[in-house]
Amino acid sequence: MKKIDYVCKLREIGQQIRDYERLLLREYGVSLNEMVVLHSIGSERIVIKELSLRVGMNIYNVSKIVHSAQDKELLLCLVGEDDRRQKFLVLTDKAKACLHRFETSGQEIPKSLMRILENDKIRS
Repeated sequence: MKKIDYVCKLREIGQQIRDYERLLLREYGVSLNEMVVLHSIGSERIVIKELSLRVGMNIYNVSKIVHSAQDKELLLCLVGEDDRRQKFLVLTDKAKACLHRFETSGQEIPKSLMRILENDKIRS
C-alpha cells in the first residue's frame, strides 16, 4: 500500500470517529472527550493535573472539557479542606447515570473502529 493510501485511510477513520462522537452527543449528551474524562474520574476525587496525566491531554484542554462537563452538571468542583486553593473533581449522579446507561445500552461501537481498537500494535 502506498503512503497516500494510508493517509486516505486515516481520514476515513477520522470521519468514523466524528460520526461516533455525534452519536454520543445525540444519545448521551456528551462528547467523546467528556466521556473519557468522566470514565477516568470514576468514583475518585481527582485534581485537574492528575486527570490531565491520566487522559494524556494538556491541562488547558482538560480544563475546557471539565468546564463543559460542569455546565452540563456532570462534574462538581470541590475545594480542598486543608488547602483551599486545591480543587477536586467528582462525578455527579447525572454523570454516573450517563456512564451506566452507556455501558448497559445495546449501542455498539462500529465494527470498523473495533477492528482498529483491538489491534495489539496500537498503544493503549
